[in-house]
Amino acid sequence: MLPAERKKLEEQRKNLKGYRVRLMILKDVVPNINELWSNNDKIIRFFESGEAEKYEAKYKGLNLKPGKADDKEKQPLKVDTDLTADKYRELKTKGVSDKLIREQYKLNTNQLVAWKNANGVTDLVLSGGTPKHKKQKEMEANLVKLTVEVYKELSGKGLSDKQIAERLNIKVGSVYQFKSLNHLTKQAKPSTPVVEIAQKENVDSHTAFSEETKVAAVEKDDSVEKLYEANLYIKALEVEVEGLKDHNNKMSMQLELAQKAERQAIDKLIAFQADYRNLEVDQRNQSSELTRVKAMLYKLKRTEQINVWLMEQHVGFVAQLDELVERQAIGN
Repeated sequence: MLPAERKKLEEQRKNLKGYRVRLMILKDVVPNINELWSNNDKIIRFFESGEAEKYEAKYKGLNLKPGKADDKEKQPLKVDTDLTADKYRELKTKGVSDKLIREQYKLNTNQLVAWKNANGVTDLVLSGGTPKHKKQKEMEANLVKLTVEVYKELSGKGLSDKQIAERLNIKVGSVYQFKSLNHLTKQAKPSTPVVEIAQKENVDSHTAFSEETKVAAVEKDDSVEKLYEANLYIKALEVEVEGLKDHNNKMSMQLELAQKAERQAIDKLIAFQADYRNLEVDQRNQSSELTRVKAMLYKLKRTEQINVWLMEQHVGFVAQLDELVERQAIGN
């Protein structure tokens, strides 16, 4: 094989491989793809004629992310689930997170968002009447208001930690943490007798230990809930990963079949090219033979013409000789 032919064949093989990859991506939008897939010439014409561009544009339109396409081109996500708007509100009122809801009803994030948009529960109000993110911001802002002076003033009025938390609209655990950080559990009045001070310190120590235990319990509950949600999220990711693995295996099998078909097609192409070169050699040989035959025919034609001329000359010479003989006979 000549270097130019080898280079051309490699380019054809490279282009065909790229076309097959692009065609595999368009398998959901191109009609009669099986017929097209089995014919390399059709694949090449399909892409080089520009016909594939309209299907590629259609494929991109179906796979654009929300916010990137016009409203007319957006395809609503259909969600098949037993979850209702009332049930969702009930679960959110009980403080159930979206992760747990997705796990319970076997929905992914995109499906839940689409369902919430379709059912008008995107900005759900909690039991307190405040959206979750707004309530969190309010609690954080109220926590800033809790100072040592404010705590002493409220506790001096006989309010318990729970009542202080309710008045400031913060969590009781936050009050416990605040007291522990500011050492408010070990305060004592100077006028208290020594015995009472000792008793008070014992009570305060016990109270501090109890409150610190409560703080630890609250933190533990939060950690357990976060850990549970994290485990659910990990399980969901594992399911998605398994699905992606299956999809990848299918795509790998299809790619292997495509590569096998490509190799077979290239082998056929190489065989056809070899036959074509043999035909070219035969054609050149036949052309040379035809030229030689034509030359021989031309020579034969010229020889025939010369023979005719010689015969004519011979006949004339014989006639002249006969005439001369007759004249001599008459003279005698």
